[in-house]
Amino acid sequence: MTDLAAIYDELGRRCTHDEFAGAYRTAYLRGERDLAPSEPSTRPLGLLATAVPRLISLAVATYAVHVLPEVDTPERAALEDELLATIDATAAGSLRRCHLALDADGRDRGYTADEWLPVIYNVADDALRRAAVTDDPPPVVHLSQDAARWVATAIDTFDRDAPTVTDALADALGRLLIVCMFADIAGRHARAAQH
Repeated sequence: MTDLAAIYDELGRRCTHDEFAGAYRTAYLRGERDLAPSEPSTRPLGLLATAVPRLISLAVATYAVHVLPEVDTPERAALEDELLATIDATAAGSLRRCHLALDADGRDRGYTADEWLPVIYNVADDALRRAAVTDDPPPVVHLSQDAARWVATAIDTFDRDAPTVTDALADALGRLLIVCMFADIAGRHARAAQH
């Protein structure tokens, strides 16, 4: 059984930009598994539209992992493993899609996605500073929901061709980075508990 308090304690430790960069690279690479060879689009709106169902699954899975009964049974462990795998796949897949959308927009507007990484790390740092294990909803649930809202905002700004799309994507990516970090830590804790 995963100890959420221990996971949040580890997650809540201050991260440097280098630690955020390492976690971001890892999540971005892991997100490639979520891309089908025949993705519907490499255009920003198409990428973000395919992130939406993943973000819904992410919000549900993060909520469910927090409300599982605290009993030590094989069934609960199997369900927790499935939920953590869903969190990992949907967060990393969404992060990759949002990054690719930022990259595509950058080609059109004359910037690179890498220029926005410090902003994304600042968003993540701020989200960690404001999160408390006693929050209701729990921090990762809230961040998953916020990421979905920022992606919806990004879709709207793309539709209106507004220059604030970069801000919306940076906000979504910063929140998704924290959720990806949560998934990494929770997965490590779950594997350790099984041994």
